[in-house]
Amino acid sequence: MGNYKVIQVGYSDEDVKAHIDEETRNSIGEKYALEDEIKILRKAIVEIGVKDADFNEYNTFVEEVISSGKIKKASTITGKPITIKPTKGKEVVKNEY
Repeated sequence: MGNYKVIQVGYSDEDVKAHIDEETRNSIGEKYALEDEIKILRKAIVEIGVKDADFNEYNTFVEEVISSGKIKKASTITGKPITIKPTKGKEVVKNEY
């Protein structure tokens, strides 16, 4: 992209910038839902190995909730307790709601 200036007669620079920001968000949103963006970013942070206590606490919570959901889904299908190994290496066995 080259340098260019958008000129909108009758609109303030702030209005034009806000409109462009909205178009940008809408374009991204057409391809990626916000939930998908968060998932992609979370995976990337884990992949590069960022050492941040707040992120690690958040990510551990998210992984536990995901694992719990998988256990509930599998248990409803099979009617048996299901074992899933979360990313922290602890084995979790649950068959309760």
